[in-house]
Parts: sequence; C-alpha cells; structure tokens
Amino acid sequence: MFSNFPQDKIDIVGQDGTTKHSTLGLFQGSAKVIVPDTSVAIEVGDEIRRILPNGMDEAFDVTDPVYRRGLHSIPDHYQVAIRRKGTFAHRQGGNYTFNVSGPNARVNFHSTDQSTNIVADRAVFGALRDAIATGIASEEERTRITAAVDAMDDAAGSANFVAKYQEFISSAASHMTIVAPLLPALTAWLSS
Repeated sequence: MFSNFPQDKIDIVGQDGTTKHSTLGLFQGSAKVIVPDTSVAIEVGDEIRRILPNGMDEAFDVTDPVYRRGLHSIPDHYQVAIRRKGTFAHRQGGNYTFNVSGPNARVNFHSTDQSTNIVADRAVFGALRDAIATGIASEEERTRITAAVDAMDDAAGSANFVAKYQEFISSAASHMTIVAPLLPALTAWLSS
C-alpha cells in the first residue's frame, strides 16, 4: 500500500547521537511522517532526518510516535508526530552528542574561540614553595613566607582565601621578583 506513494530516505537518530535505523518514510507536511518499517523502535526525543537531494539533512524532533495496526489493505506502520528543527549538513547538528571534559575544555562549531579559561590549580602552591626555597637566602624569611603559602593552600577554595592571599603578598613584598611569575596562577584562586 505505502509503496504506491513517494517515500524519502530517513535516518532515525537516538538521543545519544547514534543512528538507530535507516529506512523510508512518507511525509505528510512537516507535522507527521509515516514509517512503514515496524521493526525499528522510535521514541520521543529521537530525531528523524530526511536526506534531501542536495545532500543536506532536514531534521525533525519526534514528539509522539504511535504504532498503528494495519486494517484491510493498510499494513502495520508508525504514525510519528514531528516538529521541524532545521536543515543541516549530512550527519551534523541535531542530536549528535559531543562529550567534553577536563580543565580548559571547550568546543567551537563554525566560530572563533574568544574565551579565556582560568583554572585554579593546587600545583601553584608547590611551585611557590620551590621558588621560595631556592630564591630566598634568609632561612627566617623562607620560613615566614612558606608559612603564608601553607595558610593559602589550606584556605584554597574557601572565603578565607582572599585574606590569606593578602597576608602572603605582604610577607613576600620584598621578594616579588621571585614569586611574580607565579602570581597569575595564584590569582586564579581569587575567583574560585
């Protein structure tokens, strides 16, 4: 019965971005598609992509997939209510999932990255201790400034960090040339 009507090649894409099935569909405007292939599972949130003659994909969100048992000459089929999302390059855009994690992670699609990521890393406190140990000759000053670094390390990530940072800057004021290279990494903790 459905083979007498023009059908389009479609992909059914799951919410996880995988292509669940490639089959044929009979579109009834932009609100409904009939899928004669009842072997496929179609779920709310899936995406139906119609492959256009120009190589692009027309994407639709599945809003209500309903299985219909056949009657007389009409075979079993799905009647799927859909909502148009747009047109994309083949197998791009829409439900395709990208997982990104880790410090400074970012994704750009057809854009220029203008962002700045600031990551507060605890390694800065060890680097400060090393710089102080090798760059300050006076044991008394090394002990006093290292104690300020330890206090900052203990307060990292808390509301008390700003006060400990200010105490460190005061105690290390006469040795700024030694600690200055690490200040940008240290100031990242002011906003965390």
